[in-house]
Amino acid sequence: MGPLLLGLVTQWTGSQRIGITTVLAFFSIGGVLLSGVNEKRGIALAKRQE
Repeated sequence: MGPLLLGLVTQWTGSQRIGITTVLAFFSIGGVLLSGVNEKRGIALAKRQE
């Protein structure tokens, strides 16, 4: 999805700098989502399901 949006935005704007912001946005959103993960709880859940 990232490469597709990068290509589309680059094509629409004519600027690769603006196009790469879509990839940076995906990384930022992913970081925010991952920051909410409770790692200790996930490890405990995985051990219980073994």
